[in-house]
Amino acid sequence: MRKQDDETSENEFSEPEVKFRGKQSQQPKKETQQPQKDDKKQQQPKKSNFVVRTTYTLIMLGGFFAIIAAGPFYTYLLILLISILMFQELLRLKRRVDKEKEIPLFNIINWHFFFSALYYSVGSTVKAKLPHLIFQCETLQLLAKYHNVIFFMLWAFGFVAFTLSLKPGYYRYQLRVFGWTHLGCFFIIGSTMFMGQNLFEGIIWFLLPATLVISNDIFAYIFGFFLGKHQLIQLSPKKTWEGFIGGAFSSIIWAFLISYFALFVPALICPQRTLNVIPFQFESCTFSSQMQLQQYNLPQFLHFTGVQHIYISEFNIHAMIMSLFASLIAPFGGFFASGIKRAIKIKDFGDVIPGHGGLIDRFDCQLIMGMFAYVYLHTIVLSSTDSLSRFTSHIDGLPFEDQLQIFEHLKLSLQQNGILAN
Repeated sequence: MRKQDDETSENEFSEPEVKFRGKQSQQPKKETQQPQKDDKKQQQPKKSNFVVRTTYTLIMLGGFFAIIAAGPFYTYLLILLISILMFQELLRLKRRVDKEKEIPLFNIINWHFFFSALYYSVGSTVKAKLPHLIFQCETLQLLAKYHNVIFFMLWAFGFVAFTLSLKPGYYRYQLRVFGWTHLGCFFIIGSTMFMGQNLFEGIIWFLLPATLVISNDIFAYIFGFFLGKHQLIQLSPKKTWEGFIGGAFSSIIWAFLISYFALFVPALICPQRTLNVIPFQFESCTFSSQMQLQQYNLPQFLHFTGVQHIYISEFNIHAMIMSLFASLIAPFGGFFASGIKRAIKIKDFGDVIPGHGGLIDRFDCQLIMGMFAYVYLHTIVLSSTDSLSRFTSHIDGLPFEDQLQIFEHLKLSLQQNGILAN
């Protein structure tokens, strides 16, 4: 403390001496030039990081769209692979290898909980969206029938194994990792399940929310890099209001463009009810009314533009609404992740992607966006579409005995109402 006080006192009185000495009056110019050199040094790594980040962004986007084009089967595998790698990153943050050496099978138990949750996610997706797949194998029918029971027993087995592994002197560490593991399973596997179910309702329902977050992130970074001056939130000092607003407007524009483009690509719109391993092959369908362009007349005061009506669909409107969530709410998934990083004093969750950090750094906003897309799709969009097709899809997923009972019930009801002859 005394040394610091001495240094500050010397600095306080050294400036007046420079000002009043004639020969040294030119020294302040050197001082003004020094910050400029420092700024140049700071801008160099900033520019190099921009180049690296941009390069790997383009590589990831190219790979992402290539997998999307291959079909829903490969896209779903990508979702599962990313969820596994994200959980690995998350678990690594709390691991203490020196302690786990003293606890037999501790890491295996954590992964058991994860794969049990992953089993529930995949099974729920297959039951809800791929009922025809279940009829192809008796084993799958049994797994589907007792799906929830199997999952619970898997979790219970892990719980018993974890309890038996508790060791004196390591209780706090083990319980902390236990909670960390389940929190990771909730966010990662929950979002994985929702994204998978969105995917099989039509690739666009996975592609749209995913690319909305990507476009918002890219343009927020660009606007913030070149125009950012005002800090947005203390949790993430590099985020700026300029980037936040620029990313929001860019996401709205992207939502309209991709939703309009998708209306002319049946492979993106049609629900996929089979797991086609052959790439670049998709199911065909008849578009619902929501996916068909309709004419809307513009207000009278806009007729001076020479345009009196426009053609849009309900899907375009849904896309615009989802873009608002991607711009205003989804970024808080990233802010939440920043809070976690500050709490455990790390810069990034990993270093898998140069210029970006880890997978969690890249997909933190996707988790909350995937959940919102599922809720919005299944409560607002699908509730107003052809409910009969979804009802028959559920019937197709039932065992043959239950289907026969439904058939007999409908037959009897129609006969009683005089629609069918006895």
